[in-house]
Amino acid sequence: MMHAPWYPGWNVVGVMISLQVGVIGTIIYAFAVMAVPISEALGVSRTALMLAPIFGQVGVALSSAGIGIILDRFSARQATVIGLLAFLVGLVGMALATQLWQLLMIFGTLFVLAKQLTGPLAGQIIAAKWFVRRRGAALSLVTMGSSIGGFVVPLLIGFLMRSMTYNDVLLLLAALWAALLLPAVLIGLQGPPTEALLREEAAGSMQPQSSALQAMVPVRALLANRNFLVATGAAMILVFVTMGVQYHMGGIAHDMEMDITGGAQLLASYAVASFLAKFGWAAVVDKFDSRIVFILAALLIALGVCALMLANFRTMLLGSALIGLGTAAIMPLLAVMLAREFGSGSIGKVLGIAFTGVQISALAPVSVGLLRDIGGSYHLPLTVFAGLVGAGMLAILFYHSDAPPPARLPKGASAAVD
Repeated sequence: MMHAPWYPGWNVVGVMISLQVGVIGTIIYAFAVMAVPISEALGVSRTALMLAPIFGQVGVALSSAGIGIILDRFSARQATVIGLLAFLVGLVGMALATQLWQLLMIFGTLFVLAKQLTGPLAGQIIAAKWFVRRRGAALSLVTMGSSIGGFVVPLLIGFLMRSMTYNDVLLLLAALWAALLLPAVLIGLQGPPTEALLREEAAGSMQPQSSALQAMVPVRALLANRNFLVATGAAMILVFVTMGVQYHMGGIAHDMEMDITGGAQLLASYAVASFLAKFGWAAVVDKFDSRIVFILAALLIALGVCALMLANFRTMLLGSALIGLGTAAIMPLLAVMLAREFGSGSIGKVLGIAFTGVQISALAPVSVGLLRDIGGSYHLPLTVFAGLVGAGMLAILFYHSDAPPPARLPKGASAAVD
């Protein structure tokens, strides 16, 4: 029995996962582990130190649209090498920083560039250009790197800091990631796929093959497109809800008279479910109407939010897992819907602008806190959030794409290259 040749697009997915493990895992989780020694070394409070990730978040929000355009115009290898070099220089600078303003500059510039050119946004844009028939699977899997990095990197840093200062650990990590990730990028990221290669990958799909390489979409036309506004708005609602709940898991557990371990277990349940769900969503996103998949994900989130309002720890664990299951589908599904609508020729610009809108989710934790203070418990914000999820489910019904979803191959038909 002959096997189909290996499709090089999967190499691209693997490289982008590896980049997220190193870059996102280190920028986010290394800082969390090292926060205390860094604040002591710089002589600042932990509150002041938290300005660094805030600077980074603001930079990401402001740069998403521009980064998307860059990823449309430059090769994946060029963009990711720039992002990786910014990351490595930032790690060295972080190790040598002696004042808070230096750290703020690193997080607000170098680390923003690194996260944007090697992180989940870049991964989805770059992977979307390589796939048509299996695009949903690729976009679901390519976001796994952040989750893996969140597990592996803190353990590595914790082990190293038993015998090293945080400065030396950062310098060692810079050398380690340079040795592992630079060769992976230079070898694994090839030039853009040819139209012939995309036709071969798209075999068996009902989606028009010409859509894979559509021309650039003007920003004005994009912002006037109903499907773009509906898909982005509905995804924005779900991300807002899940972000707000995630940051208050500890508070929800505390209000239920649980100790800090209870909050940690709720977060762990969410994280594990979100990671494992990526494999499940990868199997279904390409085979069903996007609206059905979106409603299923939203329903899981709504049930999870409702479960958190019940004063039963096992039910709350189940609820946090349900939220994780639904959350794993949101951004890959948004990318799939927009790629089908606009083609891969302008997917960087399209996703960049969409991700800019989704950044409003940064306000979610504050909103939950305000509603909790008004109501005296988390029942009010959780009730409001359950209603918001329902609104998102209704909104997605107004999404009507002219491009049909990829169809399953008939029985007996030979699969394409992937």
